[in-house]
Order: sequence, then structure tokens, then C-alpha cells
Amino acid sequence: MGDEGGSAALQHDSVLGRWERAWHRPSVPIRGLVAGYHGYRQRLAVPAVHRGVPSAVLPLVVSFGSRQTITPSGRGGASVTVGSFVSGLHDAPVLIDASEFHGIQVDLRPVAGLRLLGLPPHEFTGRTVNLDAVLGADAERLVDDLACAPDWPSRFRRLDGWLVRRLGAGPSPDPEVVHVWRRIVATRGRVGVGSLAEEVGWSTRRLRSRVGEQLGLPPKRLARLTRFEHVAQLLSQPGPHDLATIALAGGYYDQAHLSNEIRAFSGLTATELISGHLPDHGGVFDLEADDRDRAVPSKTASP
Repeated sequence: MGDEGGSAALQHDSVLGRWERAWHRPSVPIRGLVAGYHGYRQRLAVPAVHRGVPSAVLPLVVSFGSRQTITPSGRGGASVTVGSFVSGLHDAPVLIDASEFHGIQVDLRPVAGLRLLGLPPHEFTGRTVNLDAVLGADAERLVDDLACAPDWPSRFRRLDGWLVRRLGAGPSPDPEVVHVWRRIVATRGRVGVGSLAEEVGWSTRRLRSRVGEQLGLPPKRLARLTRFEHVAQLLSQPGPHDLATIALAGGYYDQAHLSNEIRAFSGLTATELISGHLPDHGGVFDLEADDRDRAVPSKTASP
């Protein structure tokens, strides 16, 4: 895609159900703050629960009428039922009851929390918050504006303009914190806290405090999450997966170390995580094996 962004879409139709996925790259002014936009329209034909696997983004979800029930997995947290919402960084999976959904997800980078939302990300780490609790009346206006757009590219353009106008909604993180985030991204999480503290001239204690406050997780946990996110993307690709090779590429000691991290962040074994991906970017779902086996190829669609 070029510097001004671009769109792509896929459609799937099988016994599992129907879904459409659309993607868009943000425009240059916000590309360092927003990882991407994802449009969803899905209707599953079989009982299923979406497993929200952690990643190093803050999802801002705009729903066009659908509501989802989100439950923390294995942590004893309470379920919440929401339409449009923002989630903070989380380092454990959530289970999402959403057999039907139509909307857009904005993947905000942690450094965007203060600037675009006007709130310190640590205030909603591990939480899901209704969008109007964060944006006030702007939430309803944003949902209505996007819902009225005729197609995905139009929605993405409107969303892009809205985010550009949001620049300055809150202060920027400390330059040292921005540097730490960029180093974690550039190394895919393969950087030590001591090295980061030395680079910015802070004590490790101050580093942990400021990064945790302004990005939502302390640097070591954020680096682990970023490293896992990278290997999770590799495991989502079709085809055979050599876990030993992926472990080495991801900076893990060995395959057992990788397997332990996959279990810690997703609640699944490596094999379960790989098999949990629905075709055509359908997401990670807990389905019966027989249902998965009956999926059929689909077609690529223009946006």
C-alpha cells in the first residue's frame, strides 16, 4: 500500500457461516499511533466463542448495532456486555460471545492512548470500557457517521479524518517513554529493561513506573507481549509451522519456552492456537473439530 493508505477485503462463505473482513492502512499523520483499521461483518452458522488473544494494541471498536459479551479467561473477572468500546492492554485471553457482529476495530498503539483518547492507558489496562465513557457525546457522533457511510473505504476515510482531528486530545507521553516503545517494537520485544533504562538515563524503577503509567504495562511485560504478538502472527499464516524455527526467530530459548509463552498469553497449546484460526482471517474461535473440517474455500473480494 502507498503512503496515502489503501484498502483490501476478503469474503468467506461456508458451513461455518459468512464473514467479510476489510483492512486499511492509516494515513501518514497518525501512522505511528495507529497500527491499522479492520472492518468486520460476520454471521456464524455454528456455536462458537471468539478467543481474544492478547496483542500490543488498544482496540477501539465501533459497533453498528451489535453487542458483545466479553469475559476474562481464567482470571475470575466479571463479564461485560458492550456495543462500541475501548479495551486496554491485556496479557491474558478474553472470551467473546459474538456470533454476529458488524463494525470496525481501530488498533491503537500504546503511545496513542494519551494523545488520541486523552486518558492514561493504565487506567483501563485489562478492562473493557464503553466508548461513550471515554469520548462522551463524540462516541455517538462517530458511530452514526461511520454507520451511514456506503462502504468500507468511505468508513475508513471518515475514521482517518476523525483520528487526525483527535490529535492533541491529550498530552504526548514522555520522550523517554516513546523511545522505549520504539525500541521494543524495533526489536520485537528482544531488549532488556536494563538496556532501556541505560539508553534513556533513568533508573529501572523509574522506567517501570513511567512506562507502566503511560503505556499500560511495565516494559518487561510489554516486551514479552510484543514478542508473543510477533510469533502469533507467524502462527496465523496458513501452511506448516516449524515451532523450533519460529522459537528461534522470535527470540525464545527453545521450543518449550515458546510453548510456555503461548499458553500463558492465549490459554492454548501451540497446536490449539494454530487450529483455532478460522480461514480467511476469521479470527481465533473455539469450535468443534467437525465444524472446522467442513469449511470450504472462499473468494477474494474487492473493497
